[in-house]
Amino acid sequence: MTHRNTSACHQLATFVLSFACSLSAAVAAADQEHGISFGVDCESPLFVGDPLSCWLGLGYDDDFLDTIEILEAYFVVDPLGEAIRVPPAGNLGVAAVSGNSTAVVGGALPVHIGPTGSTLGGLPGLPAPGFVGFELTGIVIEPEHADPLPVQAIFRWRDLCDAEHTDACSSLPSMVTWASAADIVHPDLDIDGHTVPGSLCPARPDTAVDFVFSVPNEGDIALENVIVIDDACDTLTGPDGDVDGDGILDVAEEFMDLDHDGTWDPGEPIVGDNGNGVWDDAETWIYTCPVVTALPVTHTAIATASPVGRPDIVLERSVDVALMVCAADLDCSGVVGFGDILAVVGAWGPCPPGSCIADLDVSGDVDFGDIVAVVEAWGTCP
Repeated sequence: MTHRNTSACHQLATFVLSFACSLSAAVAAADQEHGISFGVDCESPLFVGDPLSCWLGLGYDDDFLDTIEILEAYFVVDPLGEAIRVPPAGNLGVAAVSGNSTAVVGGALPVHIGPTGSTLGGLPGLPAPGFVGFELTGIVIEPEHADPLPVQAIFRWRDLCDAEHTDACSSLPSMVTWASAADIVHPDLDIDGHTVPGSLCPARPDTAVDFVFSVPNEGDIALENVIVIDDACDTLTGPDGDVDGDGILDVAEEFMDLDHDGTWDPGEPIVGDNGNGVWDDAETWIYTCPVVTALPVTHTAIATASPVGRPDIVLERSVDVALMVCAADLDCSGVVGFGDILAVVGAWGPCPPGSCIADLDVSGDVDFGDIVAVVEAWGTCP
């Protein structure tokens, strides 16, 4: 994606090229008799925080012979379901295309545009073909804006009839409306984590544990510069899950659903296939931190990434993963159950507080209270 940070001349030249293509394909809102076409072109896609940038343009070809007066030109933007009228920024910009050069002159509305060689309203007549353009600025994309963001461009103009140009000339004002839209992309990622095993067993002094972090792409654009940091980890491995090995956290591939069943079937074309010949869902990258411990510990992992081509946008997410001791899992099975009741019965009797792992209620005795504690913790350890 590009941004218009260049001169007005360069901006208009860029618009002339893109607008000329749209005019050739769509001239439904055109005064064909006078060779006039209208249109609007919005930079897209946009991110939240980007300025909305659109061009409203009038183009005319060699059949343009009459003189016209542009009475009004404005945009209607509907960001929240309630349209607002936005006047074009600055003065009128007129692009006179001659060979490979583009000249830009300024002026205020109303503006007269006449045939080649004439001078009206302080502006020289322009060689055909030519364009008159207005730029929309001053609106910044917000998270709550509609996607796509509807934009309408509106011209009001009339013929200036004179003795030389009377054929099919009417002085009644005309208005034309052209609709467009700017697509808004929503980059997002997440990070989640768990441990394998899910908890520590009190009967084992040291346990090999993997802290596993998953980083899915939750947005609608691929992410790059993905970094995961766990300051408590000596060796963080990964990522696993980069299906095409391009170092990009990809979104789901698009496909042509020929049978309209909502799922990809072998043989259905894939848009942007990564080369493996099958449809791939959005990627989730996996990172692993191996540790050996007998004590409860919490790891905090932080993931950062940027949308492809937009290093100025940095997403950051974090997760805390706690490794706890499952005190009632006396037989180290990962499940609190009958085996742990048997372990309590096998250790029945008095013991100094803190010296018996079966003394779950820390009463100084392994007794019925500890069986109650096992029953209360019954099931899979957290």
